[in-house]
Amino acid sequence: MNLVFICAQVTEKPREVFTGPNSTAVKCNLLIPPVGNKAPTPIEITMWGKSAERSKELEAGTHVYVHGARLRYDKNDKRFFLERGSMTPVPADQFPPINTVVLSGRCVKNIDTNNPMDYKLTGNLIICNQTLSVSTGRQQADLMNFYAINGVDDRYCPAKLLPQFTHKGTGLTIQARIGTDSWVDRNSKEVMTRTKLQMIEMTLAPKQESNRGTMGIPSTPMPNEPKPSAKPDTTSLWNTNETNAAKAEVGLEALQNPESGLPDLPGQYVPQQLEERPF
Repeated sequence: MNLVFICAQVTEKPREVFTGPNSTAVKCNLLIPPVGNKAPTPIEITMWGKSAERSKELEAGTHVYVHGARLRYDKNDKRFFLERGSMTPVPADQFPPINTVVLSGRCVKNIDTNNPMDYKLTGNLIICNQTLSVSTGRQQADLMNFYAINGVDDRYCPAKLLPQFTHKGTGLTIQARIGTDSWVDRNSKEVMTRTKLQMIEMTLAPKQESNRGTMGIPSTPMPNEPKPSAKPDTTSLWNTNETNAAKAEVGLEALQNPESGLPDLPGQYVPQQLEERPF
Protein backbone atom coordinates (compact mmCIF):
# COMPACT_ATOMS: atom_id res chain seq x y z
CA MET A 1 0.00 0.00 0.00
CA ASN A 2 1.24 3.44 -0.91
CA LEU A 3 -1.24 6.33 -0.62
CA VAL A 4 -0.79 10.04 -0.01
CA PHE A 5 -3.50 12.53 1.00
CA ILE A 6 -2.27 16.10 1.42
CA CYS A 7 -3.30 19.70 0.98
CA ALA A 8 -0.71 21.87 -0.73
CA GLN A 9 -0.24 25.04 -2.74
CA VAL A 10 0.75 25.18 -6.40
CA THR A 11 3.99 27.18 -6.69
CA GLU A 12 4.10 27.44 -10.49
CA LYS A 13 1.83 26.66 -13.42
CA PRO A 14 1.83 22.92 -14.28
CA ARG A 15 3.92 22.01 -17.31
CA GLU A 16 3.41 19.25 -19.86
CA VAL A 17 6.35 16.95 -20.63
CA PHE A 18 6.81 14.13 -23.11
CA THR A 19 7.31 10.70 -21.57
CA GLY A 20 7.37 8.86 -24.91
CA PRO A 21 6.84 9.33 -28.65
CA ASN A 22 3.04 9.59 -28.22
CA SER A 23 2.56 10.03 -24.48
CA THR A 24 2.74 13.05 -22.20
CA ALA A 25 2.54 13.78 -18.50
CA VAL A 26 1.95 16.86 -16.40
CA LYS A 27 4.41 17.89 -13.70
CA CYS A 28 3.53 20.36 -10.99
CA ASN A 29 5.55 21.82 -8.11
CA LEU A 30 3.75 21.96 -4.78
CA LEU A 31 4.47 23.37 -1.34
CA ILE A 32 3.16 21.45 1.66
CA PRO A 33 2.42 23.68 4.68
CA PRO A 34 4.72 23.25 7.70
CA VAL A 35 3.82 20.89 10.52
CA GLY A 36 4.49 22.22 13.99
CA ASN A 37 7.91 23.89 14.06
CA LYS A 38 8.93 22.38 10.70
CA ALA A 39 9.59 24.22 7.46
CA PRO A 40 7.35 24.07 4.35
CA THR A 41 8.03 21.03 2.16
CA PRO A 42 8.53 21.50 -1.59
CA ILE A 43 7.53 18.43 -3.60
CA GLU A 44 6.85 17.60 -7.25
CA ILE A 45 3.93 15.54 -8.53
CA THR A 46 3.65 13.79 -11.91
CA MET A 47 0.24 12.84 -13.32
CA TRP A 48 -1.06 11.08 -16.42
CA GLY A 49 -4.38 10.72 -18.19
CA LYS A 50 -7.51 12.61 -17.18
CA SER A 51 -5.97 13.80 -13.91
CA ALA A 52 -3.22 15.48 -15.91
CA GLU A 53 -5.71 17.10 -18.27
CA ARG A 54 -7.68 18.60 -15.38
CA SER A 55 -4.52 19.89 -13.68
CA LYS A 56 -3.04 21.73 -16.64
CA GLU A 57 -5.28 24.75 -16.09
CA LEU A 58 -4.26 25.35 -12.47
CA GLU A 59 -2.52 28.62 -11.72
CA ALA A 60 0.33 29.37 -9.34
CA GLY A 61 -0.93 30.06 -5.82
CA THR A 62 -3.93 27.72 -6.12
CA HIS A 63 -4.67 25.65 -3.04
CA VAL A 64 -5.26 22.00 -3.96
CA TYR A 65 -6.16 18.71 -2.32
CA VAL A 66 -4.02 15.79 -3.56
CA HIS A 67 -5.89 12.51 -3.31
CA GLY A 68 -4.52 8.97 -3.74
CA ALA A 69 -1.02 9.82 -4.97
CA ARG A 70 1.99 7.52 -4.51
CA LEU A 71 5.08 8.58 -2.60
CA ARG A 72 8.40 7.82 -4.26
CA TYR A 73 12.02 8.41 -3.24
CA ASP A 74 14.92 9.18 -5.57
CA LYS A 75 18.03 7.81 -3.86
CA ASN A 76 20.35 9.64 -6.28
CA ASP A 77 18.88 13.11 -5.70
CA LYS A 78 17.82 12.18 -2.15
CA ARG A 79 14.36 13.66 -2.52
CA PHE A 80 10.74 12.61 -2.24
CA PHE A 81 8.29 13.07 -5.10
CA LEU A 82 4.70 12.10 -5.93
CA GLU A 83 3.15 10.11 -8.76
CA ARG A 84 -0.40 9.60 -10.05
CA GLY A 85 -3.34 10.67 -7.91
CA SER A 86 -5.53 13.68 -8.64
CA MET A 87 -5.65 17.32 -7.58
CA THR A 88 -8.80 19.26 -6.72
CA PRO A 89 -8.80 23.03 -6.13
CA VAL A 90 -9.77 24.07 -2.60
CA PRO A 91 -10.96 27.55 -1.54
CA ALA A 92 -8.28 29.40 0.41
CA ASP A 93 -10.63 30.04 3.35
CA GLN A 94 -11.44 26.31 3.55
CA PHE A 95 -7.89 25.02 3.21
CA PRO A 96 -7.60 22.13 5.70
CA PRO A 97 -4.26 20.94 7.15
CA ILE A 98 -4.30 17.41 5.70
CA ASN A 99 -0.98 15.57 5.67
CA THR A 100 -1.35 11.77 5.63
CA VAL A 101 0.90 9.09 4.14
CA VAL A 102 0.07 5.36 4.36
CA LEU A 103 2.87 2.92 3.47
CA SER A 104 3.13 -0.87 3.64
CA GLY A 105 6.29 -2.90 3.20
CA ARG A 106 9.00 -4.79 5.03
CA CYS A 107 11.57 -3.48 7.46
CA VAL A 108 15.13 -3.76 6.16
CA LYS A 109 17.09 -3.76 9.41
CA ASN A 110 17.20 -4.67 13.06
CA ILE A 111 17.19 -1.61 15.31
CA ASP A 112 20.27 -1.40 17.51
CA THR A 113 19.27 0.46 20.66
CA ASN A 114 22.96 1.06 21.42
CA ASN A 115 23.49 2.85 18.11
CA PRO A 116 22.51 6.55 18.34
CA MET A 117 21.76 6.52 14.59
CA ASP A 118 18.95 4.03 15.25
CA TYR A 119 17.78 4.84 18.76
CA LYS A 120 18.36 7.92 20.85
CA LEU A 121 17.16 9.18 24.20
CA THR A 122 17.42 12.96 24.52
CA GLY A 123 15.99 14.46 27.68
CA ASN A 124 12.36 13.28 27.89
CA LEU A 125 12.15 12.30 24.22
CA ILE A 126 12.79 8.98 22.47
CA ILE A 127 13.72 9.02 18.78
CA CYS A 128 13.79 5.79 16.77
CA ASN A 129 14.70 5.37 13.09
CA GLN A 130 13.66 2.52 10.80
CA THR A 131 13.66 1.87 7.02
CA LEU A 132 10.76 0.40 5.06
CA SER A 133 11.07 -1.30 1.67
CA VAL A 134 7.97 -0.28 -0.30
CA SER A 135 7.27 -2.13 -3.55
CA THR A 136 7.02 -0.09 -6.76
CA GLY A 137 6.27 -3.07 -9.04
CA ARG A 138 8.36 -5.36 -11.25
CA GLN A 139 10.41 -6.63 -8.28
CA GLN A 140 11.60 -3.12 -7.45
CA ALA A 141 11.18 -1.10 -4.28
CA ASP A 142 11.92 2.27 -2.72
CA LEU A 143 13.67 2.49 0.63
CA MET A 144 11.70 4.87 2.82
CA ASN A 145 13.42 6.12 5.97
CA PHE A 146 11.07 7.19 8.74
CA TYR A 147 11.28 8.00 12.41
CA ALA A 148 9.10 8.00 15.50
CA ILE A 149 9.45 10.53 18.30
CA ASN A 150 7.60 10.28 21.59
CA GLY A 151 7.83 11.33 25.18
CA VAL A 152 9.23 8.88 27.69
CA ASP A 153 5.98 8.84 29.66
CA ASP A 154 3.59 8.68 26.66
CA ARG A 155 0.96 5.95 27.05
CA TYR A 156 1.21 5.10 23.35
CA CYS A 157 4.86 5.21 22.38
CA PRO A 158 5.69 3.91 18.87
CA ALA A 159 9.34 4.88 19.42
CA LYS A 160 9.51 2.13 22.07
CA LEU A 161 7.48 -0.36 20.06
CA LEU A 162 9.64 -0.21 16.92
CA PRO A 163 12.75 -1.85 18.50
CA GLN A 164 10.63 -4.50 20.19
CA PHE A 165 8.43 -5.62 17.32
CA THR A 166 10.18 -4.70 14.05
CA HIS A 167 13.13 -6.66 12.73
CA LYS A 168 14.66 -7.32 9.35
CA GLY A 169 11.88 -8.72 7.14
CA THR A 170 8.99 -7.73 9.43
CA GLY A 171 5.87 -6.68 7.53
CA LEU A 172 4.69 -3.25 8.63
CA THR A 173 2.08 -0.65 7.70
CA ILE A 174 2.56 2.91 8.93
CA GLN A 175 0.63 6.14 8.91
CA ALA A 176 3.02 9.06 8.66
CA ARG A 177 3.25 12.68 7.65
CA ILE A 178 5.75 14.60 5.54
CA GLY A 179 7.84 17.22 7.31
CA THR A 180 11.00 19.20 6.60
CA ASP A 181 13.71 20.17 9.07
CA SER A 182 15.70 23.33 8.41
CA TRP A 183 18.90 24.63 9.99
CA VAL A 184 21.84 26.93 9.27
CA ASP A 185 25.10 25.18 8.42
CA ARG A 186 27.91 26.26 10.75
CA ASN A 187 30.54 26.33 8.05
CA SER A 188 28.77 27.65 4.95
CA LYS A 189 26.13 29.64 6.88
CA GLU A 190 23.57 28.39 4.36
CA VAL A 191 20.08 27.22 5.23
CA MET A 192 19.94 23.44 4.92
CA THR A 193 16.79 21.34 4.69
CA ARG A 194 15.94 17.65 4.99
CA THR A 195 12.55 16.10 4.31
CA LYS A 196 11.51 13.21 6.55
CA LEU A 197 8.60 10.93 7.28
CA GLN A 198 7.34 11.02 10.86
CA MET A 199 5.42 7.91 11.84
CA ILE A 200 2.16 8.44 13.72
CA GLU A 201 0.62 4.95 13.80
CA MET A 202 1.88 1.45 13.05
CA THR A 203 0.30 -1.94 12.33
CA LEU A 204 2.23 -5.21 12.16
CA ALA A 205 1.50 -7.75 9.46
CA PRO A 206 -0.08 -11.07 10.60
CA LYS A 207 2.42 -13.70 11.64
CA GLN A 208 2.82 -17.09 10.02
CA GLU A 209 0.70 -20.08 11.03
CA SER A 210 3.67 -21.56 12.89
CA ASN A 211 3.51 -18.66 15.35
CA ARG A 212 -0.20 -18.83 16.11
CA GLY A 213 0.44 -19.73 19.74
CA THR A 214 2.57 -16.61 20.28
CA MET A 215 -0.07 -14.24 18.89
CA GLY A 216 -2.69 -14.99 21.49
CA ILE A 217 -4.43 -17.40 19.11
CA PRO A 218 -4.84 -20.87 20.65
CA SER A 219 -2.60 -23.41 18.93
CA THR A 220 -4.90 -26.28 19.98
CA PRO A 221 -7.71 -26.68 17.43
CA MET A 222 -11.23 -26.14 18.68
CA PRO A 223 -13.38 -29.27 19.08
CA ASN A 224 -15.57 -30.07 16.11
CA GLU A 225 -19.27 -29.48 16.36
CA PRO A 226 -21.40 -32.61 16.90
CA LYS A 227 -22.53 -34.24 13.69
CA PRO A 228 -26.29 -34.26 13.00
CA SER A 229 -28.20 -37.45 13.73
CA ALA A 230 -28.53 -39.85 10.80
CA LYS A 231 -32.28 -40.22 11.45
CA PRO A 232 -34.01 -36.82 11.65
CA ASP A 233 -36.60 -36.19 14.28
CA THR A 234 -40.01 -36.06 12.58
CA THR A 235 -41.92 -35.11 15.73
CA SER A 236 -44.10 -32.03 15.34
CA LEU A 237 -42.77 -28.90 17.00
CA TRP A 238 -46.22 -27.86 18.20
CA ASN A 239 -47.98 -31.14 19.13
CA THR A 240 -46.16 -34.31 20.08
CA ASN A 241 -49.03 -36.46 21.43
CA GLU A 242 -49.68 -39.97 20.28
CA THR A 243 -52.93 -38.98 18.48
CA ASN A 244 -51.06 -37.03 15.81
CA ALA A 245 -48.66 -39.94 15.33
CA ALA A 246 -51.63 -42.32 14.85
CA LYS A 247 -53.25 -40.00 12.30
CA ALA A 248 -50.02 -39.84 10.37
CA GLU A 249 -49.89 -43.66 10.21
CA VAL A 250 -53.49 -43.85 8.97
CA GLY A 251 -52.82 -41.33 6.22
CA LEU A 252 -49.71 -43.19 5.12
CA GLU A 253 -51.67 -46.47 4.96
CA ALA A 254 -54.37 -44.84 2.82
CA LEU A 255 -51.83 -43.57 0.36
CA GLN A 256 -50.20 -47.00 0.06
CA ASN A 257 -53.60 -48.75 -0.45
CA PRO A 258 -55.79 -46.89 -3.01
CA GLU A 259 -58.83 -49.14 -2.41
CA SER A 260 -59.15 -48.04 1.16
CA GLY A 261 -59.75 -44.46 0.03
CA LEU A 262 -58.36 -41.27 1.50
CA PRO A 263 -59.16 -40.15 5.04
CA ASP A 264 -61.82 -37.49 5.64
CA LEU A 265 -60.84 -33.84 5.52
CA PRO A 266 -60.22 -32.32 8.96
CA GLY A 267 -62.96 -30.09 10.33
CA GLN A 268 -66.22 -30.01 12.30
CA TYR A 269 -68.42 -31.45 9.54
CA VAL A 270 -68.88 -34.67 7.59
CA PRO A 271 -69.68 -34.98 3.85
CA GLN A 272 -73.44 -35.59 4.57
CA GLN A 273 -73.70 -32.14 6.18
CA LEU A 274 -72.65 -30.34 3.00
CA GLU A 275 -75.54 -28.68 1.18
CA GLU A 276 -75.93 -28.72 -2.55
CA ARG A 277 -76.21 -25.16 -3.81
CA PRO A 278 -76.42 -23.99 -7.42
CA PHE A 279 -73.41 -22.26 -8.86
